[in-house]
Amino acid sequence: MPLRGDLHSTGAPGITVNQIAKELAVDATSLYRPAHKLEQERAISKQGRTLQPTGR
Repeated sequence: MPLRGDLHSTGAPGITVNQIAKELAVDATSLYRPAHKLEQERAISKQGRTLQPTGR
């Protein structure tokens, strides 16, 4: 089930960790480590507070 603010959706410029947490009904703090790992693997990039797909 895709998130409403899916990183790959064409209309959304990006999504924050808090928005993802809200969609998944989990605490945002549990998502910062996986988001950081994805950023290190260059799967996503962070622009301000939003996460952007890198196309990899």
